[in-house]
Amino acid sequence: MKGLSEAQQKSLILTINSSQRGAPRELSPLEVANLFKLALDAGETLGTLSEDLTLRSATMIKRFTRLLDLDPKTHHLVGWGGEPGKVSFSAATEVARLPRREHEAVFNILLERSFSLADAKQLIQRVFKAKEPVDRAADSIAALHPSVSRRHLILGLISDQRLSAKLRYLTQSERDALLKTVVLQIYPVKEFGGSLSDARLSISLSEEDARGLLREGGRDLEGRLVDGLCERIGLK
Repeated sequence: MKGLSEAQQKSLILTINSSQRGAPRELSPLEVANLFKLALDAGETLGTLSEDLTLRSATMIKRFTRLLDLDPKTHHLVGWGGEPGKVSFSAATEVARLPRREHEAVFNILLERSFSLADAKQLIQRVFKAKEPVDRAADSIAALHPSVSRRHLILGLISDQRLSAKLRYLTQSERDALLKTVVLQIYPVKEFGGSLSDARLSISLSEEDARGLLREGGRDLEGRLVDGLCERIGLK
């Protein structure tokens, strides 16, 4: 494939094949999208890429590349589906249809409310077509599922530029595993959900786990998380 190294081609093929078999994936959806863009920019066509990856059509490649329309602040939050603290690939492709200024707020709603794909599509229709405010639309949809528990989001920024530079060279799965390790050092959460980019971190927890982490982390939880990440990555 033009524009991709042998290692990148191998990772892409393994991830796409794993996706078709339901096995664990090596790359995140955004990492796949970026590799597709590299190949297309280098002169590959949708048709040849589909053939090389034994895809039935180019539609799936178009769905991946649509993710690149998302606000970059949300890229690390896109997962494959069924992962706590992640917005599923299918839901993220729907969010990408909205104006970019709406993306971060809609992602946060989807993560907090644990909305299904059907709920996500309904939310996007209300925001995009009916011009309904995101919070009001979310409240209306959530009222139909009163038994669904809310997740608590803890958001932070990576303020250490040395750390950002190191994180930039890790894969999404490596960054997420690093964040999980640091969180568990502070408080043994029962169900971790979270994601880490080179600039931001997002943690999604049950009410009980969120209370425990905030209590143990103290007033400067963000600072403790950044310090822990620096230590784990060898900057301290």
